[in-house]
Amino acid sequence: MIGAAYAILANHRKQYGSVETPHTNDPPGTDGNLSPKYAQGSSPEGDETVARAQEQRQRMHLLQAGHARLIAVRGRRKSFDTGQVVWDGRGMSATAAHTEYGNRDLALTGEILRTVVGSGLHGIAIAGTDDHDEMGIFVEPANHVLGMAGRFEHYVYRTQPEGARSGPGDTDLVIYALRKYLRLATQGNPTALLPLYAPADAVVVLTPLGEELRALAPAVLSQRAVRRFLGYLAGQRARIGGQATPAGRGLAARHGGRARPELVARYGYDVKFASHALRLAFQGREVATHGRLTLPMPDDERERVLRVKRGEVRDVTRVLDEIATVESEITTLLETGRTPLPPSPDLAAISDWSTDAHRRHWGWTSA
Repeated sequence: MIGAAYAILANHRKQYGSVETPHTNDPPGTDGNLSPKYAQGSSPEGDETVARAQEQRQRMHLLQAGHARLIAVRGRRKSFDTGQVVWDGRGMSATAAHTEYGNRDLALTGEILRTVVGSGLHGIAIAGTDDHDEMGIFVEPANHVLGMAGRFEHYVYRTQPEGARSGPGDTDLVIYALRKYLRLATQGNPTALLPLYAPADAVVVLTPLGEELRALAPAVLSQRAVRRFLGYLAGQRARIGGQATPAGRGLAARHGGRARPELVARYGYDVKFASHALRLAFQGREVATHGRLTLPMPDDERERVLRVKRGEVRDVTRVLDEIATVESEITTLLETGRTPLPPSPDLAAISDWSTDAHRRHWGWTSA
């Protein structure tokens, strides 16, 4: 899930984002409101950038107009085709309410990387219960970075209306501006790290700059990320519910609510929050121990997470004990310095690359 990403966006929407009306009057495949700068070929990537943006816009048009079909492959790859809109067998009509924030044209035109994220990428998706999540990164136009056009930090598209929880067959897409994304990734946000480690079959959009960004993963990862894994783990654990779970009311509220009552009634606790807490524990340990993130999860750990998510572990104390054990291992690694990770990311190297990447994307020659 990328609920954490949407929680981050919530504090910015009023200031930076606004609901945009989908360009449903534009026929699929047309330029529509494509930025004149790129339409005139002044992009450094020339026709390739324009063509890529047009392809992405066509996909969005098809989805919104009810003329495309999403086909999932092992829950981690998507392709589009003509026909009725279908996500895992669930239809979507042209008039279905949805959520959209930000300037779609600018985001898609400047997009350098997009991957699947969420349960499908981790390998813990369960058919008929999970939505489809994607995260992308785009380079802002120069006038938004240096001029007076204003910051443009993210674009969001959800098939559900504002405030509605995504469910089976829904798609959630967030595309971050490169600078905003790098802030999240260097802070160690677990979800923001996923595009750097996603396997090739989970990559939806990849340009040369996107390849360079993925190659920066070792410079981005640090002990700071491990501590963020522990923080997100605590947030998920506080929302599990059930008699054996610590109340954690304040923490649960800060992390987006309480346990799902329907899951507590059926299993005695929220098995989805519990599975995510256990996943974060396993992944945090791998990052702290080996300085990497394996996606999908290794088979043994993935199956243990799936057993919790499927409700096969009825005793919540067993889940909490395992989470606590792994959490303690991570803390020990950090406290004793037995981790290959540096205390902080290599911000100098990342900043130098980001500056150069923006200049190259804009077609500016080095000074």
